[in-house]
Amino acid sequence: MSTLTHFALACNSLVLKEVLVVMFENDNEHDFNLVIDMHTKLNDLGIRIRKRAELILDVEKQGYSEEVLKTVKLLKDLQETDNAKARSFMKVINETELKILEKISLTVQFRTDKSKITRKQSKSSKHGHENQKSSKRSQRFKAEARKVKPQSNPVKEKPIIGQQKCPQLDQTATNEAQMIEEMIGQD
Repeated sequence: MSTLTHFALACNSLVLKEVLVVMFENDNEHDFNLVIDMHTKLNDLGIRIRKRAELILDVEKQGYSEEVLKTVKLLKDLQETDNAKARSFMKVINETELKILEKISLTVQFRTDKSKITRKQSKSSKHGHENQKSSKRSQRFKAEARKVKPQSNPVKEKPIIGQQKCPQLDQTATNEAQMIEEMIGQD
């Protein structure tokens, strides 16, 4: 694992993790194409090795002349070289695939970390939003309470036609206003 990856994990930086995810995805795309190309070359090399093995058997059937022995020796040397190439290709393919899997694993881990943090933030923002709502409600309550202040000496006015004074409602409104003022005092 690179030092940048260790650093991203250690500092728990979402931005750095997102940069690494993009970089890993680009690297993996390149590595996938490389592995596909190497598999194609390995397949072609395997076909060549099989054809040469058949050719070696056919040439060996021709007898034991000096020319046949030199040809078989040359073909076997080429066969060994191609076998070494095939082993080398397989080793590089395996190493590249392991690196791809490691980067995929880190990408999944980074995305999981990001989704956990995002969920925590959304929960806290929901709570924050609820707190804002309750704060706005209490501010409205306070504003309403300021508007409805109990009067110790109500002025006696003549009722408007169609309006009647109801002492019970006046008392209830006064009690509610006092309760609201007490609640405001507690906040």
